[in-house]
Formats: sequence, C-alpha cells, structure tokens
Amino acid sequence: MSLPTEHPGEILSRIANGAVSVRRFVKNNGAQASVTGEKVLGVSRDSADTGKSFPVVIDGTALVEAGAAIAADTEVMTDSLGRAIKAVNGRYIAGRTMTSVSAAAKDVEVLLMAGAGTSVPWTTTTTTSSTTTTTTA
Repeated sequence: MSLPTEHPGEILSRIANGAVSVRRFVKNNGAQASVTGEKVLGVSRDSADTGKSFPVVIDGTALVEAGAAIAADTEVMTDSLGRAIKAVNGRYIAGRTMTSVSAAAKDVEVLLMAGAGTSVPWTTTTTTSSTTTTTTA
C-alpha cells in the first residue's frame, strides 16, 4: 500500500484564531473548523498557536486527518474537530477523497473544493396516490 501524497495548488497565510492542528480544515478567519459541515477555506499545513501565522492549502490536493474510515472518491466535509468525514445532505462539501482510509486519525488525500462553498442539496420526495414531487433546496 502506498503512502498518501499531496499536490497543493495555492497556499495562503492566516493568523491562528485559536489553536490550529496540522492537516485540519480551517476557516477564512484562521480558526480550525469546529462545527460539523461548516464552510471552510482550506487545510492547515502546520500547527499554530493563537496569533501565529500558518500556511493554508486552498486548492489542489492536501492531506487531511480523517475523522472516520472513508472510501476513495467520496465527497467530504469537516467534523467538529476539523477532520475529514463523509459529506451528508445540507452541509458544505470541502472536497473529494483521492485515496481511502480504514480508520480515523489517518491521513487522506483530498481534492479541495473548499473555496467554492459547494453544499450537498437537501432532496425530499413526497409520494401520494397519484403524484410524486421532488424538491431540491
């Protein structure tokens, strides 16, 4: 089995707004993501203490710590610790996995879509005796 790699595109600097761990999703304000499925800017390349500068990968691929087992080619979002988990409806997609991981705390290569602010739409289907209606938010 090969080790995961990364091929970062653009890298920005941010000032840490609270402690930031390496390879976690971060927000535009420099804080590590802390709400499951929230919109993120990119992935931290280094750890940083409050007030310290750190690099953030915003496109290309980046290694992200997984919060659970994830298959390759899966859309992911952040968990409450800034780790990658499988995306669910109504939450922001941070990227798509290029590799798979078998458990949490392993690094997974993610093709970043964080800056796009894409979200998985809620889709509901209602069926009555004569009509089916599908609504996408």
